[in-house]
Amino acid sequence: MTIFTVAPKEKIVVILNDSTDAPNGFTTLLPYAYIMIYPVQAGRDDALSESGEWAKELFIHELAHIMQLYPAEDLYKLAKPVFGNIVAPNLLLPLWWKEGMAVEIESRFTHQGRTKSYFQDAGIRALVLEKKLFHYTLAEANEMLPTWPYGSRPYLFGSMLMSDIGTKDQGKAINELTLGHAARLPYWVEAPHERIYGYNYESHYLLTLDTYQRQAEEQLKALRSVEPTSQATPIDPSLISGRHPRFNSTGETLALVSTNKKGKKIAFYNFNKQENKWERQKFKKAPDGDISTFEFHPEQNKIVFAKLDLVDSKRLFSDLYTFDLTEDKEKKLTTAARARNPIWNSHGNIIYFISTFNGKTQLKAMNVATESIDQLLELGFNERLHEISIYNDNELFIGIKDVKGNIQAKLFNLKTHKLSDFKVSAPEVEHLKNRFGKIYFTSVKSGVSNIYQYRNANDEVPVSHLLTGALDFDVNKDGYAIATVHTAGGFQVQGFDLHQYKALPKISNKFRDRYQYTETPIADYEYKMEDAKSLKYLYPHYWIPFVATSSANNSVFFQAVTGSQDPLLIHRYNLAVDYDSFIKKVGYDFDYINSAFTWPFTLSATRNFRPIGNTDIFIDRSLAALGFVPDTFKISSKLAMNAGLQYSEVEQSDVRTQHAGPYIQASYKSIDQTLFDIYPTSGWGIFLQLENQKSTKKDAPDLLGDYDQATGALIGYNSRWLPDDHSLYAKLSFMHTFQKVSTRFGTSSAVMPSLSDSTMPDFVLRGYGVGQFFGSRMTTLNTEYRFPVGTLNSGSGTYLYYLKRVNGAIVVDGLTVSGGAFDKNDFLKAENMSRSFWSAGAEARLETTLGYLLPVNFIFGVYAPLSPQYAQDDFQTGLSLQIGGGIPGRQSSN
Repeated sequence: MTIFTVAPKEKIVVILNDSTDAPNGFTTLLPYAYIMIYPVQAGRDDALSESGEWAKELFIHELAHIMQLYPAEDLYKLAKPVFGNIVAPNLLLPLWWKEGMAVEIESRFTHQGRTKSYFQDAGIRALVLEKKLFHYTLAEANEMLPTWPYGSRPYLFGSMLMSDIGTKDQGKAINELTLGHAARLPYWVEAPHERIYGYNYESHYLLTLDTYQRQAEEQLKALRSVEPTSQATPIDPSLISGRHPRFNSTGETLALVSTNKKGKKIAFYNFNKQENKWERQKFKKAPDGDISTFEFHPEQNKIVFAKLDLVDSKRLFSDLYTFDLTEDKEKKLTTAARARNPIWNSHGNIIYFISTFNGKTQLKAMNVATESIDQLLELGFNERLHEISIYNDNELFIGIKDVKGNIQAKLFNLKTHKLSDFKVSAPEVEHLKNRFGKIYFTSVKSGVSNIYQYRNANDEVPVSHLLTGALDFDVNKDGYAIATVHTAGGFQVQGFDLHQYKALPKISNKFRDRYQYTETPIADYEYKMEDAKSLKYLYPHYWIPFVATSSANNSVFFQAVTGSQDPLLIHRYNLAVDYDSFIKKVGYDFDYINSAFTWPFTLSATRNFRPIGNTDIFIDRSLAALGFVPDTFKISSKLAMNAGLQYSEVEQSDVRTQHAGPYIQASYKSIDQTLFDIYPTSGWGIFLQLENQKSTKKDAPDLLGDYDQATGALIGYNSRWLPDDHSLYAKLSFMHTFQKVSTRFGTSSAVMPSLSDSTMPDFVLRGYGVGQFFGSRMTTLNTEYRFPVGTLNSGSGTYLYYLKRVNGAIVVDGLTVSGGAFDKNDFLKAENMSRSFWSAGAEARLETTLGYLLPVNFIFGVYAPLSPQYAQDDFQTGLSLQIGGGIPGRQSSN
């Protein structure tokens, strides 16, 4: 990639993974430079739909991440050989910087790319049309928020800025910025940009928005020069978004793929003539999930649709389903067929669809009666079946996309299985439909995707005049159209009357014209194939050091973290080693998983130290385990299990015990939370672990001898009958040791959850002290009423924080224990689960993003301990942090 001057010296590992029908990929530097490509073709109506040679565009995008993240300049050059690829200052840059640059590179070095797309141009024009472009600040461009364009903010707005930066010195400014940031202290981000331009990133961003605004205004002015524009009205304004509208054969019912707070679902509507509007029908089992397209049956009250779902624990494929509106019943037709774009023939007894296998696309036909499938056509590696539709009883319309992203319009003869050209002068013909003897399609002939009516090879008439653009559409017998239209809030299904125009005004896009890509022929080269080898990838490639001090006991805590994996993820391990100068002991946490077999097996070893109340006494616990992970997908995709043998050593007050025995774990989690939910709103989850521990010493006393133990947690959520965004949460954590043994084999109380909404037991009792209650049997109950307080969405330029929203919670906790408890004077008292301890309080939770990448919740709580004898004060206040995650160094393409 000629624009960058610093590249990794070692080979970059690239994996082509054909285990999913979701087009995407990711890049990571840890443990080594690594690119994962999911090369399946993008859907015809999403942001990637204009891609040509998708696998190449995705690879260029991901390779750009390697090139931008790898450099380590000046003093960092000395640290990189010691600590590995974790020394990568550019990892800590904003998402809009990283993703925007990658989109710019993909657009510069391929035939297509999102910056050049009609799709992105229409989206920007929609924002300008509704005067919302400048609502998107540079700080917000870094965030994933529950408003349009959701997680695409860094890609869209970052690419706009980077496209402008790419014009300076033929792209050399991109390399200068990359190397400049690679020599800077983390988060001191302005200097490299100011050195090149003389002003900061935010000023450049605002200037870029102004340039796009002026172009969009010029486009809109040109479009309005021809009247009338299509006067479109939303079919259902209550939806967050809608796509893929369809009429049934009579035109009395329409359906679309809707998005609301609970996710995607096919919504059905009947027209109310009295109120002159479409009214939604109610179905208990309307199709939901990741649905791409559907079509009404030509004679019956049913649809066929394609949906993406797991077919086993490792593969995510698209399959065909039908839904009978009369019976309110769904039926699955295929399994792992990798099927999309299903259509009925004119009699409804055959379903045609596109499939993807072995890197190629196929046209197939399913006999509905026998459910047998025949392959009718297969294209080569350099072409892709883009879409299909019914042209007449004997022919299908087929859109074939070449490596440049151009769509070739073809007809496929169902009898001879031969292809012929569909002669049409308009470019990029898509969504072709034969409706009541008239042929319609969309084209970007004018620079805007509009609907055209086909007359003959050299004559197509525009019948819509939209200011932003249409994706998919349908037309009824009265010439009324429903179309997916770009708006400032996303995609909306709108209806309008078709109107014939002599011609539509043509608009230009100077940002698309910036790019003049010419493909350089690749010389032939020799290669050899060999079996994958894992060993060379498994040595520690990086070390992450961590140091902390404590003024309470003048101690220092050291930690080093590393890990690795082979490219095929057959072997994976993580290792953390720590030393606490106060207790003068070394701890560790190691885990390894081997996926070479049908049931993966795991090895783990840990050593940790748990304090007892406010004393200087620690319980030193070491654990080693060998387990296997059975494949439970056929039982439930939400079930996970682990079973094996474990060995443990526990030392307390110079008394050491050793136990060994079998264990089994199981967890199930069915919890509903979408991007639009503040909290989980419904569902439940459970975790259960059973252990049988035998002492290795035959003469061990009963308190230190054999024991059986059950540990688990049960969580649940409910929002029914509550106001929007309000939710009830309850969690029961328990540990029950069946024999009477020492508390060293038990657990102790915590003051805050370690992970938000985890199914793991955490024994939280807010308002009391850490480890104040401990024992071999313990049960806690945590209940919360959660509610929104306000949305902030506040940040500034390249500042290191972004404030999202404030939420509140009323909390009540309870605990009972068999073991011991320290009262408010730190006197130890025995407990036998004959009484319980409670607290109540309120919390304010501030959701933020810190350092551009890290989601951090600041939780301020006021708690009233309801057992005065064990309370230090009448009220306890606390400020804690909850940190959400991702994978360090990992960049997703979409």
